Amino acid sequence: MSFHKKEKYPYVVDSVSLGALSSSSPSSWTASFFRNSAIDGLPKIADRSKPLGLRVMWAFVCLGALVVTVVQLATLIRRYFDYPVNVHIDYNFSKTLDFPSVTICNLNSVRNSMIRNTRFELLENDGPTLATFTGFVRESSDDGGSGKLNSSSSSEGSADDVVDFEDDQGNVDAADRLGPQYLDIYEKFLLALDTVFSAKYVSEKAITNNLKYLHPTFEEYRLLGHQLDDFLLECTWKGQPCNRSHFVTFQNHKYGNCFTFNSGRDSQHKKLPILRTSRPGAEYGLQLSLYLEQEEYIGTVSSKAGVRLLVHSQQSVPFPEEEGVDVAPGFASSVGVKLVEVIRLQHPWGNCSSGNGLTSIYDDLHGPMEYSAVVCYKSCLAKAVKERCGCTAYEFPLNGRVCESKAVNETEGQCVDDVYEMYRLEKFSCNCPQACVDRMYSTTVSASTWPSVNHEAIFRERMERLNKSITKKSGTAFECAPLALFEATFLFVAYRNNFARISVYYEELNYQRIAQTKAYESSQLLSDIGGQMGLWLGLSIVSLSELLEFIALAIANLTKREKREETTATTPAGII
Repeated sequence: MSFHKKEKYPYVVDSVSLGALSSSSPSSWTASFFRNSAIDGLPKIADRSKPLGLRVMWAFVCLGALVVTVVQLATLIRRYFDYPVNVHIDYNFSKTLDFPSVTICNLNSVRNSMIRNTRFELLENDGPTLATFTGFVRESSDDGGSGKLNSSSSSEGSADDVVDFEDDQGNVDAADRLGPQYLDIYEKFLLALDTVFSAKYVSEKAITNNLKYLHPTFEEYRLLGHQLDDFLLECTWKGQPCNRSHFVTFQNHKYGNCFTFNSGRDSQHKKLPILRTSRPGAEYGLQLSLYLEQEEYIGTVSSKAGVRLLVHSQQSVPFPEEEGVDVAPGFASSVGVKLVEVIRLQHPWGNCSSGNGLTSIYDDLHGPMEYSAVVCYKSCLAKAVKERCGCTAYEFPLNGRVCESKAVNETEGQCVDDVYEMYRLEKFSCNCPQACVDRMYSTTVSASTWPSVNHEAIFRERMERLNKSITKKSGTAFECAPLALFEATFLFVAYRNNFARISVYYEELNYQRIAQTKAYESSQLLSDIGGQMGLWLGLSIVSLSELLEFIALAIANLTKREKREETTATTPAGII
């Protein structure tokens, strides 16, 4: 058996001569490798013809280069596993764009004329209930009394317990008609009103948050709220008439009935074609004329008059109470829209979610929608209330019994309040990252007085032709020939404040795209590693492979030598 002689790499042997090589010392392998290595610097260290000082200097140079290389490689690897991102903002142009969904709600949630003989009757504007009960509460407070409502029967709470109040004409009060189960609600409601009336500084929420005592259901909102047939007087899309078939209705806990144009679905959640536009400007958008029915407003429910407007994607759940804007009556409001697309990276570069595996409590109300962080948080809160309190909070569209207010059920109401407080303080976890893809619409709102004074006659005739009930409800405002000019003007303004004109359109067909991209790809990491190793050590893939080959052969030779020594040690003397 013989070695395969290799002039450049004498330490490389085949399997036949491996045993012979293993008989040599490791120092000889290393010296042979250093003398013939393609790695810069190693041959200079092993060259015995050079002075010792020069060889030591080259050893320090190589060692220093190795240290710097290790530090640089550690920095590169750490940077890669930090998963940095870049944010790119692009402006793109499209010949046609999907027109967004437009949701409108009346700022008043329930109609005054519809709550008579219902459990909401205490909220009436003109009934004897509010004045009588409020006056009673104030008198009780002024006299140092407890403010409790007096009942005509014993405190046992029999079925005949009613409040013994009648007005001057002998009309029975609402509490008598509706029964004793609402006495505590009325009492706490009116005491709250008395506190509001006597306070020097008070928020609008404190004045109008009175439905919390009654917890209306979505079905009650559907029946008692403003209806699209009355609300919508006129609708045009790109100059062509549209009608109620272009709208779907849903219920919101703050605004009652809301109506969405171009939702991409019908009332049964079946998909419909989405309207598209190819031109910017109001003539190529949506125009609405709306009748607010201010005579139906309830003062203890809404202190403002107008329309809540929200522009959103067809795939997003509308939340007008959080994302919308108010549009005032008596004005023609122009709402210019710009599309913004946001694209985020998933883990580990970002913390977005596509919503896979997450369920939404709004699927039954709106149909399946894309994931959003707001939907996730609200679903988390709703499920926490249901699990901890055994009922459904009235503002969420979940099936099951609606939680009663504290005025009716102290324990249950307090449980709901505790869950909301824990949610506010972030004491229970809701894993709700941002959506990976968001289509949002920025809006610019401007307004002008509508109608103008000289357009009043045309406006009145057209509005009353669109809705005959307007004549009965508001027509008296124009029977003012005998009135002074000031009075006539005042009545006209009051009439005009029942109407709003809204135009929604694209300001331009350019849209903005904000996208996260990986700032440091794996290919760039490999390139940087190769650059650092080549700069400091002169290593390439070929020379690195040579080093790995040497290490593998050295390990194999040492292993073979150890086995041979063990065999020699266990062989009895005289056998060899």
